[in-house]
Formats: sequence, structure tokens, C-alpha cells
Amino acid sequence: FKELADQYVRDASEDAEINGLSRKRMDKVKANVALIQEIVGDQTPTSAIDYDACLRVRNILARTPTNRTKLYPHLSLDEASAKAKIEGKPVLSATTQSQYLETLKGILELAFLKRLLPHNPAQSLRPSKRDDTSARDKRRSFSLEQIKTFFTSAFYRQCAPGIEHPYSRKDRTWRFWLPLLCLFMGLRPNEACQMLVGDVKRTPKGTWF
Repeated sequence: FKELADQYVRDASEDAEINGLSRKRMDKVKANVALIQEIVGDQTPTSAIDYDACLRVRNILARTPTNRTKLYPHLSLDEASAKAKIEGKPVLSATTQSQYLETLKGILELAFLKRLLPHNPAQSLRPSKRDDTSARDKRRSFSLEQIKTFFTSAFYRQCAPGIEHPYSRKDRTWRFWLPLLCLFMGLRPNEACQMLVGDVKRTPKGTWF
């Protein structure tokens, strides 16, 4: 299975490079593949992956806690799921489970195209957990025009350090930096606000992250 998953990542990387997709999107693809590999097992023969094996993946995803690697970095997936259940931690949302299942489906579709499987056993798979949020209540992304309008607005520009203007409240600094963090790091506002100084690090070559 590992060889097949590696080819899936390579194909996705080539597609991302050709179409100019963001590095963050590729990081997400790699993370999704890594979890699917962990569940299926690198040494599992592709020919042994049937519908029952796909159901097992779905059931494990339904029990996987959110932020598992941060909460339980030293525990196996089964151990983390068991501990999260005891501690009442939330599990992956239906949307996130669906993304992982789409990754599994994509890998097995590649196996089908390479004639390693007679069909794709994950083709009709859906998350065990239903999405309780209605479509109209889900937040839509800003359009490029809206983002441009925000960052070129007079108020936002006046919040930049060193600019003199009547707005002198102490929250002026974060009003300038928080949107930039969200824009360039792909963070949600609550994620950016929970960051600590110690979360900012530097690579040996001097790149901050």
C-alpha cells in the first residue's frame, strides 16, 4: 500500500506545481495520506483492500479525536481514540472525515487504474457521522475582491505601526497583524489568537515559521 500512496502524493505534487496550487494544500494532502497509511498499514497488499477494509477505515476515522497529534503525540491511533473517549474530547467532524475518505478513494482509484484492483471499494463510502450544520449556516470564503477591499481600506492601513491617526486604542496592533497571519499562514482567527511566542520558530537556514 505504501508504494501506491507514495505515487498518489507524487501525482498530486506534480498537479499542484503545474496548476500553481499552494504549498499548504499539498501539506494537507500529505497529512491526509499519512493518516490513511497509518490506518491501512504500509505493508498491507493493495489486493487485500476490499469493502470491509474500507469500512474499517471509516469506523476508525469516526473515533479519531480532533487535533490528535497535538493532544496525544506519543500514543498510537487506537490509544489516542480510547483516551479521547474517556476524556470526552471531540472527534473529527463529518466534513473532515469526508476529506480523509476522499483521499482513500483517490488512492484506490489509482489502484483500479493500474489494474491492481478490479474496482474501487471505497467509491460509495460516506462518513459515519452526519454533518449537523446546514449548508446555509456554513461560512463562505471571502472573494479575492473582498480581501483586496479589506487590506486596502483606510482603517486597516491606519492600524499599521508608525502611522499617526486618531485611532489610538491599545487593540490597534492586533488589528493590523492578525489579518496578515490569517492570510499568509492559512490560520483561522481563533487559531492565530491562541498562538504563543514560543510557537514562532526558525529553521537552521533562518526561515521563520
